[in-house]
Amino acid sequence: MVTDATGAFVVTGLPVGDYTVHASTPTGAASAKATLDASVNLTLAPLGKLSGTITGAKRRLRVSISSDELDVHRSEDFFATNGAFVVSGLPAGTYEVVVNVDGASAKESVTVPAGGEQAVVLHAEKDPH
Repeated sequence: MVTDATGAFVVTGLPVGDYTVHASTPTGAASAKATLDASVNLTLAPLGKLSGTITGAKRRLRVSISSDELDVHRSEDFFATNGAFVVSGLPAGTYEVVVNVDGASAKESVTVPAGGEQAVVLHAEKDPH
């Protein structure tokens, strides 16, 4: 959706109810709860990123990041990075990070700061099944 010069926008034709409004630009994001007919003011917070390395990875790895509180759920594949990955454009908050590589996985809770970068080192373990 395109806004006017002040950043304002209007959504019409919605049924009565409660909504969660999400807004983002390449450099910031915000969310707010709203009830129909109420004005909502969002202040965009700078986006952060998560960088990391998973031990023992030489080929493709899949990084899944989720936060139910922030309603963010993303998965990205990385190829031939020797276990390194970077996920950008994340609102500040705490995420569950799951990395799958070569039949092994690692899971960690990570907090990404507003406008900053959080680095993590993960150690993959084979699934015992």
